[in-house]
Amino acid sequence: MTISADKIADLRAKHLELLQVVIARMASYGATLKNYCITLTTAVCGFATTLSKPWAGFLALLPIAVCAVLDARYLCNERRFRGLYDKIRHEDWAERPSFEISLSTAPAESFVSCLFRWAILGFYAPLAVAVVAVTLFAGVTYGR
Repeated sequence: MTISADKIADLRAKHLELLQVVIARMASYGATLKNYCITLTTAVCGFATTLSKPWAGFLALLPIAVCAVLDARYLCNERRFRGLYDKIRHEDWAERPSFEISLSTAPAESFVSCLFRWAILGFYAPLAVAVVAVTLFAGVTYGR
């Protein structure tokens, strides 16, 4: 069965659209994690201050670390899918697409390099510094 060149181009465009949906989903997971992290951090710091146990505010560093690692993992996968998108975009448009959406053929991306990107470090590091500052300030204020 032969497929016309126009139909193959439409199929290739559909394959790229499917990849774009996956990339958008990965990006939205990162934004959701940042929202959850702010909520948890605020709740833990507020709870520690309300109980007059300001040093318990350091527990807020745990969700910051967990969310940072998860967010870096999502960013790493997103970058790999972007690389796969670019690879498929540069393939011969005269050939039928495989519709494979797998990271096995995606370019490699280092988790450590993703962890130190501005989208991760630029958000979670200042948040951790703020938690430490608030906890120390509350400790001095309450004298404990």
